[in-house]
Amino acid sequence: MDGKPRISYGVSNETEGGGVYDEDDLRLLGLKANMLWHTDSTFLPTPALANVLQARVVPNEGGATEFISTRAGFMALEPTLQERLRGLTFRHRYSHSRARIAPDLAKLELFTMWPDTEWRAVWRNPVNGAEAVYVASHAFAVSDMGADGGQWFIDDLIERMTGPSHVYAHRWRPGDVLVWDERATLHRGTPWPYDQARTLVSCCISAGDADGLSAVRP
Repeated sequence: MDGKPRISYGVSNETEGGGVYDEDDLRLLGLKANMLWHTDSTFLPTPALANVLQARVVPNEGGATEFISTRAGFMALEPTLQERLRGLTFRHRYSHSRARIAPDLAKLELFTMWPDTEWRAVWRNPVNGAEAVYVASHAFAVSDMGADGGQWFIDDLIERMTGPSHVYAHRWRPGDVLVWDERATLHRGTPWPYDQARTLVSCCISAGDADGLSAVRP
């Protein structure tokens, strides 16, 4: 064990009674918010370094998880935009991503309990020097732009990096385990027949200064 804090939680539409939530239930809408491209925990004072995700129950179809590298995405951007990003910060809010799915979802205490966070738009790996765009569906503002312009800039940046040719889609089997670097990866869930159960278990490992955290603080 390396002493890093870990947070474990379930990603599931199963009820305690063994059924599944209705499609308009806020708990299922919360899972649908995970279908926006995101990086875990950017809304926390200490964000995630890595995520370990295991499949427990999978539906007969759908429910894949898609991934893209924001290191490759950064390298593919034009040099002028790369340089601009190095000087920007993004502001993140948990309820912001949830509001894009349903206003009532965004009002839940789980999504309003954290103050906004601000991180530099580029996370440099301190070991190999590789740079990655650090962004998420939780990001809603850019340091040198107004509200509308900032949201457009963030959405456009994510769209640039997530074209179909850049995406890896993992189609789960029970027992599968995936691990990824949260500093340099965007991911999202995909739909499935919501009358079928889907349960994944996630363990996020927190980042520290040795992982470049201090350098990504404004």
